[in-house]
Amino acid sequence: MRKLTNEEIWQCELEMLKYIDEICQSNQIEYSLAGGTLLGAIRHKGFIPWDDDVDLILTRHNYEKLMKVLMEENEPRFSLLYYKKVPTFISFTRLIHGKTTSVSKHNESNILKGVWVDIFPIDTLPDDKGERKLQQDKVKNIGKRLRASIKGGFKYASFPTLSGFLAKIIIFLPWHIRYYGKSRELCEKIDYVMQEYNDQDAKEKGFIDSIYFEKEHFPKEIFEKYEDVEFENLVVRKISNHDIYLKQLYGEYMKLPEEKDRVSHEIYEWYWK
Repeated sequence: MRKLTNEEIWQCELEMLKYIDEICQSNQIEYSLAGGTLLGAIRHKGFIPWDDDVDLILTRHNYEKLMKVLMEENEPRFSLLYYKKVPTFISFTRLIHGKTTSVSKHNESNILKGVWVDIFPIDTLPDDKGERKLQQDKVKNIGKRLRASIKGGFKYASFPTLSGFLAKIIIFLPWHIRYYGKSRELCEKIDYVMQEYNDQDAKEKGFIDSIYFEKEHFPKEIFEKYEDVEFENLVVRKISNHDIYLKQLYGEYMKLPEEKDRVSHEIYEWYWK
């Protein structure tokens, strides 16, 4: 297998992004670039030069519509890592390029591997910070069991020290035995917890299982209006008021980080099959 260059990774991601955009446009599904991808669109008109992924967000209604279409389309170029289709340990969805594969330094738990586009659902969040923390903790705790539930789930919790190895034996092996084969059931539980405030008139929305933790909550109004944005050679979609979103996550987002902080996902390597 030959390792992909950064430019090849980007081209694979742009191919998938174009496909998702075409589906969304044809089915009246609204979506937005998210995280570092949205930051890249605003600051660089494309990928952040040292970044190597594409993130998208959709409100729950639009997210479910997109999942339905992606399941029905079953595009042969790509694979869908979504719990209603295949076992997975993640609480969101990945579209994966079928001609690529990946190697992770942390785990090999997902059965589908390769260059991906991450697709995150946006749900209503409780206004109270303490309630948000409780909701997040619920999702994280189910997520630990979810990662232990599938093939390779025991290996994901590997530690370099003897005490870490003993902790793995004591904690994660029993979880692996108890929850093995129950990934869909656990994903459904996470989905339920993430949506438990959707029928309430709260002021904020976000993805509760976010890597940004307490920063991942935004005024619900920013998910009501969208507009076109240039991203490399494509015209795709973003929330109109990106300023509130990006300031919440990155602060002075138009300022370039120091050289030492310009890093990508070093735990992954991508290869052509």
